[in-house]
Amino acid sequence: MAVKDFEEVIPPAGFGLPEGCRVIKWPKTGETLDEGDTGKPFPTILYPDVSVFVFGTITETVTIQGTPELETVPTKYATLHDQSDNALAITTAPAAAVIVEHATQVRPSVSSGAGSVADLEVWLVLNTQARR
Repeated sequence: MAVKDFEEVIPPAGFGLPEGCRVIKWPKTGETLDEGDTGKPFPTILYPDVSVFVFGTITETVTIQGTPELETVPTKYATLHDQSDNALAITTAPAAAVIVEHATQVRPSVSSGAGSVADLEVWLVLNTQARR
């Protein structure tokens, strides 16, 4: 059980992300998300539009969690939801959803019993412009 860092994905030359967009991925390149791991929380408070994508092999559950705390190491998390009010407790991949709650920080959490899932990736796509 470890806290795995995220990395910002830099687009290739010629691929222009709109201003205010960011793409974040857990785990960092060369690392894995294993059973009981959580992602280091990423601050999302400035982004009214946040989507999550999960790719790879899931043998248990990957839960997308958010917190209202402003701490560097938050201790209070809740499971976030999609636009149909389904909990973001993902058991099959690929999966994609818009996160409806406005958390200050978001992270993935891999349930215990999942084993080593070397190809598991969780991505956030964030935009400072809200959907219309």
